[in-house]
Amino acid sequence: MDPLAWVLSIACGFVAIGYISRVVANAIVRLREIQASAGSAQLEARLKRMEVAIDAIAIEVERTGELQRFAARLQQDAPVDARRSIARPITPL
Repeated sequence: MDPLAWVLSIACGFVAIGYISRVVANAIVRLREIQASAGSAQLEARLKRMEVAIDAIAIEVERTGELQRFAARLQQDAPVDARRSIARPITPL
């Protein structure tokens, strides 16, 4: 084989190796982008579920507070005799 054929073979080999490495690198980059977007989508969904749960808890806490205020107001507005009868223990006959 003459020297020109060797040089051309080596040059084509380098070009092919460069092209293949570029394709593999692009595939790795795209794969990482897909994994990152999937991870962020999962994180976004999880945060949305947490937000809904926290809102539900806040509503229940608010309802409980309203109930306690209402019961305290009823107890405060009740006559003294009614409050005494409520405080008296009820025993079976």
